[in-house]
Amino acid sequence: MPKRFTFRTDAAATIGFGHLRRCLALAEAVAVRGHDTCFLLSDLSEKAACDLVSGAGFSILRIDGAGRLPEEIEALEAAAQTSDVVIADLAHAHALAQRDHLSSYFRRLRRQARHLVVIEGLGGESLADDCDGIADLLVTPYACPPEGTTQTRRTRHLTGASYAILDRRYAEVDDRAAAPEGRKVLVTTGGADPAAVAAQALRACSLLRPIDLQVEVVIGPFFAQPLRHEVRLLAERSPHEVTLIEAPQDLLAQMLWCDLAISATGLTKYELAATGTPAILLSHDRAHAENNLAFAELGAAVDLGEIALLSDITIAETVRALLQDAARRARMSSCGRRAVDGRGAFRIVAVIEDLSL
Repeated sequence: MPKRFTFRTDAAATIGFGHLRRCLALAEAVAVRGHDTCFLLSDLSEKAACDLVSGAGFSILRIDGAGRLPEEIEALEAAAQTSDVVIADLAHAHALAQRDHLSSYFRRLRRQARHLVVIEGLGGESLADDCDGIADLLVTPYACPPEGTTQTRRTRHLTGASYAILDRRYAEVDDRAAAPEGRKVLVTTGGADPAAVAAQALRACSLLRPIDLQVEVVIGPFFAQPLRHEVRLLAERSPHEVTLIEAPQDLLAQMLWCDLAISATGLTKYELAATGTPAILLSHDRAHAENNLAFAELGAAVDLGEIALLSDITIAETVRALLQDAARRARMSSCGRRAVDGRGAFRIVAVIEDLSL
């Protein structure tokens, strides 16, 4: 029997769009299974977030409070919306800054539905203590240390890269062969790129001579104007053929095109693994670098750590070594495909359906 699923998340320049995008991927898996789906967005979310949801064919309910959890609790009480399943993805800085209210917020969401599912982050973004005994299911859709990042006592816990939440097209990617001499490089550094990783990656690529590269650089929707200007200037002065791609809907085509990706260490690295794309990972800050250690052990990418500690030469020489080593890129591709098969969303939905029986 079809169930009603409600996704509670937000997207804005201050918190990024990764949480919303993975909820959309999970919502697609829910819809494929024949269930009804809607999104509950606060007025913290920007118009671009609503456009993404409506463009995917899902309905939207708005809630007042601008992300202030006590006010949202009152708004939820007044709205009296009910669902069979509420899926909450709130492991972002705005909500975590109000951690004292998170447990109360989850209790309110739990009263709204027969079942509550919480999607969490790693390290300081873990929500295990906040939802333990409240949620029916906690999902940590990341590569984690063997013992797991969180330990819950009463809430069922799904953890690991096999639960990475990706668009279902990533489950349909064919195996790929490594080009004998890599020349195509993709640079993708997130929606905002606060550490200007894209600029440093371009500077590093410019050091690679006499190699002739084709470089595609993704300009995120929230790149600051100074960063946009710097990236454009570096592209014009580069000895290589550089193409700038403005805020694409997704990166599947670019991932399948390139021989190697230079990427920030967000959710994109799981898409790179699923497409068998060898990658060099650069972290915006120390927290991202620490959270990325378990993923690096999968063997799908070379993790260079925090960008502030890296020189252009170090990045350039890592790019050169990988482009010249087809066998290593082939191994990385194989490791990525084994670890992330693109079916994580369907695994999660299957567990939720079992809860609802």
